[in-house]
Amino acid sequence: MNTTSTSACFLKLFQLPLLLLPLLLLLLLCDGAIQQNYTGSYVILAPRLVRPNLPYVISVNILESRQPVVIRNQSVAHTWGHDLQSGKLTEVRIEKIPSHLLPETMYTLFVQGETVSGQVLFQKSALLEFVQKSLSIFIQTDKGIYKPGSDVHIRVVVVEPNMKPHKGAANITITDPFGNVIAQHLDVPIVAGICGMNDSLILRLTSAPALGQWQITVDVDGETQFQKFTVEKYVLPKFEVKVTPPSVCTISDDITVFVSAKYTNGRGVEGNVTIKAEYPWPYYGSEELQDVVKKTTLDHVGEAAFKFANEELRQKKLINEYGYNQIKFTAIVTERLTGETRNGSSTVTVHQHPIKVELIRSSDFFKAGINYTFRVAVKTQDDKPFVSDSHSDIFLSVDFVIRQLHHHIDNTTADFANFTIFDPKREKYNQVVKLESDGTQLVTISTPINASSMRIEAHYGGEDSNVYTFDYIDASHSPSNNFLQIISKQDEISDQKFLTFDVMASTLVKEVYAFVIARGTIVWSAQVLFENLKATLQIESTKEMIPKARLLAYAIIPDTKEILVDALDFKFTNGLSDQINLSITPDAVEPNENVTFTISASPSSYVGLLVVDQSVLLMQSPNDITLEAVENEILSYELFSYGYHGLTQVAIDRRKKRKICYRCGVFGAGSKDAYSIFQNSGIIVITDAFLYQQLSSPFLFRVAAPALASLSADVDNDLMVGSGMTKSGSTSLNVRLRSHFPETWIWADLFANEQGMAVYNAVAPDTITSWIASAFSLSEQYGLNALSDAKKVTVFRPFFIRLQLPYSVKRGETIALQVLVFNYLDKDEKVNVILDHHKDSGFEFVVKKSASSMVKKSAEVKPENSRTVAVKHESSSAAYFLIRPTKVGILKLSVKAFAPSAADAIEVPLLVEAEGYPVSYIRSFAIDMKERNTFKQSFQLDHSEDMIDDSMKIEVSVIGDIMAPVIKNLNSLIHMPDGCGEQNMIHFVPNIAVMQYLISTNRLESDLKQTLLRYMEAGYQRELTYRRNDDSYSAFGNSDQQGSTWLTAFVVRSFSEAKSFIFIDEEKLKLSAAFLASQQKENGMFEENGQVLHKGLQGGSGQGGVPLTAYVYIALLKTGTNNLEALNYLEQSLDYISNNTYALSITAYALHLANSSKKDAAFYLLDKLSTSKGIAQWCKCV
Repeated sequence: MNTTSTSACFLKLFQLPLLLLPLLLLLLLCDGAIQQNYTGSYVILAPRLVRPNLPYVISVNILESRQPVVIRNQSVAHTWGHDLQSGKLTEVRIEKIPSHLLPETMYTLFVQGETVSGQVLFQKSALLEFVQKSLSIFIQTDKGIYKPGSDVHIRVVVVEPNMKPHKGAANITITDPFGNVIAQHLDVPIVAGICGMNDSLILRLTSAPALGQWQITVDVDGETQFQKFTVEKYVLPKFEVKVTPPSVCTISDDITVFVSAKYTNGRGVEGNVTIKAEYPWPYYGSEELQDVVKKTTLDHVGEAAFKFANEELRQKKLINEYGYNQIKFTAIVTERLTGETRNGSSTVTVHQHPIKVELIRSSDFFKAGINYTFRVAVKTQDDKPFVSDSHSDIFLSVDFVIRQLHHHIDNTTADFANFTIFDPKREKYNQVVKLESDGTQLVTISTPINASSMRIEAHYGGEDSNVYTFDYIDASHSPSNNFLQIISKQDEISDQKFLTFDVMASTLVKEVYAFVIARGTIVWSAQVLFENLKATLQIESTKEMIPKARLLAYAIIPDTKEILVDALDFKFTNGLSDQINLSITPDAVEPNENVTFTISASPSSYVGLLVVDQSVLLMQSPNDITLEAVENEILSYELFSYGYHGLTQVAIDRRKKRKICYRCGVFGAGSKDAYSIFQNSGIIVITDAFLYQQLSSPFLFRVAAPALASLSADVDNDLMVGSGMTKSGSTSLNVRLRSHFPETWIWADLFANEQGMAVYNAVAPDTITSWIASAFSLSEQYGLNALSDAKKVTVFRPFFIRLQLPYSVKRGETIALQVLVFNYLDKDEKVNVILDHHKDSGFEFVVKKSASSMVKKSAEVKPENSRTVAVKHESSSAAYFLIRPTKVGILKLSVKAFAPSAADAIEVPLLVEAEGYPVSYIRSFAIDMKERNTFKQSFQLDHSEDMIDDSMKIEVSVIGDIMAPVIKNLNSLIHMPDGCGEQNMIHFVPNIAVMQYLISTNRLESDLKQTLLRYMEAGYQRELTYRRNDDSYSAFGNSDQQGSTWLTAFVVRSFSEAKSFIFIDEEKLKLSAAFLASQQKENGMFEENGQVLHKGLQGGSGQGGVPLTAYVYIALLKTGTNNLEALNYLEQSLDYISNNTYALSITAYALHLANSSKKDAAFYLLDKLSTSKGIAQWCKCV
């Protein structure tokens, strides 16, 4: 490859604007197309795309040469040479494209052929497209949504285009919804293609993180991938609503819609359902439409059926006479006991007829003079085969447009003085086709040698039936009307070792040169002799061809040197799905029973196993590694996914959406001409043979006086359809307490043995639900594979209880605790429900005495603890307890239910939040007992007027060693940060101070270090939620009118010190420092325009002026910024603050940090204010 100038320089060289450049190229090509003396001595094929760090394969075919030829490429990007033998197809392989190539630069493949004696035979070049993507990154999280305080489990899988493990390192960044970098892991080793093994990548969310969309960004060798997850406060849904309309609906039908509401354990929901029929989306005139609403009660299995009469739907204008309109059915289910509602919806299309006719192409183009094959099918509107005893015939009509040449001379127009007009005529053929038992039939038709297009029309039930379809197909073009055609010899492409294809030629050619293109490169090539205009290809299938590949074949007509070419896509029906399997035994268990997960994969491969509560998936789709994701990633490397030149957008969309292109998994990838077939396959061609490119309409072809012609798009119309488990409950009262309710059950890293088996044994959690299991495998030999479908294991017991709880409650708030009792035993049960309560339970009972009064009860065993409910079999009932939480934190609610033949017990946490916020006051002083035996001092404890009753706690301690409290009471300094922007910093900063002190004294223990780091990370996350849009901080973030100068300085200083221990986003720190600079006046003083709620937190800096300026200046110094205006202001202010203890002390400290020339003068003034009685002290309160 050769580096050329950028596009701008390229245009300057030719002195042409960009718009005119394609016209010049077309003119040159048009001139060449008319020329008949082609040498046809070489054909060189190469992928149009180049990717860094990947191999690049070039096919060189020297057709005619009297002596050996040397191919050389001397370029900036790469240099190589290769000796070639005439008549032998040769692959030249560049093992690795250099990684330093730039995407913004144009690259040219420059090829020079010369003899061994150095005689140059040819020099050619072609432009290449540089694509940065050269590896694939998959980011997996255990869920798509998380609660505050949850752990986010992360795996990163990095593979090459062949899906085999990539080696290297990854940079991983996690940002919150505001773009703040919460965590960053740099140069994380990629071990066997995996980052995050053994839970090494885990994000622990704080109890109050920023809510919304978070993002994980992974960068590996310049390739970047993103994954989002949501953080919200939520309660898991317990059931799912499905709406099932009929799969086929016509304009004359009544419509019956079925609604199903099922718990995630598979049992039906009891409740009411409301369903609404409406138009799916608004449009002009839709205000005339009216909804149809119906209501009913779900049956005992959670189902209901609604019949919508055709007449009422017509009255509401939801059905018209012509059909093809849609009706949306939305069902809202309300659970009987809890009032919880969930909805589901589905849309149905109303057709004019219950059946349809389809024409399934074998290729988007036909070759004139060669048979064309397609399939005609009669299906129901839901794509099921339709077979009828009375009608089994298709009336087929094929209408060809035939080109006829008429020479025309026009003396009045100089530009078009001599040219040929194609005067079209039509040929029509009719045929009756009998359908097979599956409602389809393969049809082969002969095409006239000079046909330019054809229209196929198929009627079911007779020539005049209005159940029909039609399709337009254009002809490929060749100046000689000669073509190649590839035909598959297998009915299905699954796991055959060898694939067989026939290549048919319409004229005499010697050899066919065939290639298989997959995953962006040439993976197979061969040359085969023709016998009787047919050559047979035997292709050994490889993993690189899965799931989809393209077979490209070309031949050269000896006399004219015209290149004939055809292409065919083939897709393996099994794909990657047969290379990993998961079995679960048993697939239905009770809580706390053993479950075995057995994964069969490639030998010695890594296996990632994930098992998640189905309820989580009802809220948000998972960030999982699926078979579809892997196959889509493989297809992203296709050369022919980067452009569909010569096709209309309709054809492009159809080709992209094609799943099984034809009955046997193959589809013709031909195009309008030979040039376009190569182009659409992502292959550039360097040759002196005749490669035909149609440049203008086939109805007007210049034979003299060539002129500029523009490339016209080929018409490719859409296919159009005409009108037409159960175990008995234990009787023992010593029932096991169910208390383990994870949302993610299993997140495991496994390794298959030499037989390819990996086994994981687990104990079923206590949640009564279905668990969804997925798995993927990765190995050096077989690459990345994933399950085609997730597996399910159900945890269920016939008698159980469930607590209906909100996400959180406030302390002192009265709540009605609802205990649901589910009975799936064979008989009705009378159930005694007991809510455990004792003096440390953290709640009290509230008993309603009258409509206007409540009386508290808190005895250890009281009637308020117990309820008796009758529960019918296959049903549920509810027991209610009025309680009031008395303690902040996690309240564990323990409930037991006893029936004569079964029992259950459950313990569920409930988050209790404080009705206020905590405030701490500290008073400390020194006691000198040298001259006295007793000491007495009185002082006033200040507290807020809105202090919560009974919340004050006073602690008094006397320490003989001034440093002893630091050592003894470190744990009291260590807090998990919480509260508003100010309170969070109160708890955040001591963690930094403790860490610094313990490191300096060499007393830091591993466990304490991890706690400190975790608390610092939590405080950092939380404080970022109070960061304002102007990069300042305040107590309540953007809810406040303005940001606080003082709090922003406090945060900047603290974050600057914390970055020695945890990740701190430097860019965000600089922006906040810039905000501080914007609050500075011309004289260098900083001013406070915001508000600080916790005045005591500021100390003397709350005075503003000099103390605040010194405080902000210190913060800026911590970031490495020396604000000279502030320094000058402080130096000049010394005389004015000589009697202000706080202002003088903080200024002296700031001047010493800045190494100011006035630092000693400031310290002298401060020392004058001290009183020396054994130790220096300053008595003025600050």
